Amino acid sequence: SYYMSQSGTVPLTLDIDISNLSVGSAMQSHSVGELNAQELISTFVLQYPRWRNIFLRAPLGTLVPMFSSLLQTPAQLQTLSIDFSCTPSLGFHDSPTRRDAFVVPFDLRNAKKMEGVIMFGNWDDRVLVEWTPETSPSTLRSVMLWNVYLSIKSVPSNLVFPQLSSLTKLCLSVHLSPKDLLCLLRSTPELEDLTLDVRLDSSSTADSGLPSFTAHADF
Repeated sequence: SYYMSQSGTVPLTLDIDISNLSVGSAMQSHSVGELNAQELISTFVLQYPRWRNIFLRAPLGTLVPMFSSLLQTPAQLQTLSIDFSCTPSLGFHDSPTRRDAFVVPFDLRNAKKMEGVIMFGNWDDRVLVEWTPETSPSTLRSVMLWNVYLSIKSVPSNLVFPQLSSLTKLCLSVHLSPKDLLCLLRSTPELEDLTLDVRLDSSSTADSGLPSFTAHADF
C-alpha cells in the first residue's frame, strides 16, 4: 500500500503470486492466509484506475473484489492475466447446484485499451466464466481461456459479434455449448493463431439447431 501510494499516478504493472495459500474450497475459505490475501487484493483494487498490466495467481475466493472492479473503469488496462488454477476443485460429485454456483465475469466494457486476456482455471464445474463479447474493445487482439467452463452471454441471432473481428489469437481449453463455439469462430475472421481443446456440452446440442458434435475435440 505504501509503495503504491508513493508512486503517484504512474500506470501500474503488477505481478502477484499468492497461489501457495492453503484454502478450503473453490468459493470460500477461512484460513488466516487467505484473509491476509484478501486484504492485499483489496488494497490493490483501490488503485484500479491506474492498472496497465496485471498478472495474478491466487485462489478464486480472494479475487472477488477484483472482478467487481473490472466492471468499473480500468481505462488504462492493456493486459490481464488471472490464474486461479491453484483453487481446489469441488468436482461434479460435490456440486448439487451445478457449475453456475460461482460466476466469473469476463466483461471488458470499460477497459477501452485492453489488448490481451489470459485466464487459467481448474476444470471446476461449479465455476462458470461468463464472457460478454459485445462489450469487447476494438483494441482486443488476444484471448486465452484455459481449463474453464465457459458461457457466451447474449449470443446474437446471426451468431456473430463484430466486436471480436480484430481478434488475431484465440486459445481455448474449455467446456462450452456447440452454439457458443460456432459463434466465437464466426466472429473472428482475422485469426492468425487458433488453439482449441474443447469439451462440447452435449446436453445443449439438441436445442442449438446444430448437428451433433463429439463431446471432446482436439485441434
